[in-house]
Amino acid sequence: MNVKLTSLLMLAFLVQASASIRAQNISLTGKNISIKSVFKEIRKQTGYNVLWEQDKLKTNRTIDAKFKNTPLNEVMVACLEG
Repeated sequence: MNVKLTSLLMLAFLVQASASIRAQNISLTGKNISIKSVFKEIRKQTGYNVLWEQDKLKTNRTIDAKFKNTPLNEVMVACLEG
């Protein structure tokens, strides 16, 4: 009985840990923030490094950031628009 309970608790913990890892959210607000600065903030808040090719993405381009607990994929879409 204890083995089953322990296994169930471990499974519940792993599912919760997996969900929290996938649910990376970003909070960042400001005007005329460079894409490069947004990528640095993503690394700071999530631990993820954003890699890009210099000739394909102008990281000095700026955006107005209004991200409050916004999923990472939505932040990336906003950075890569246009």
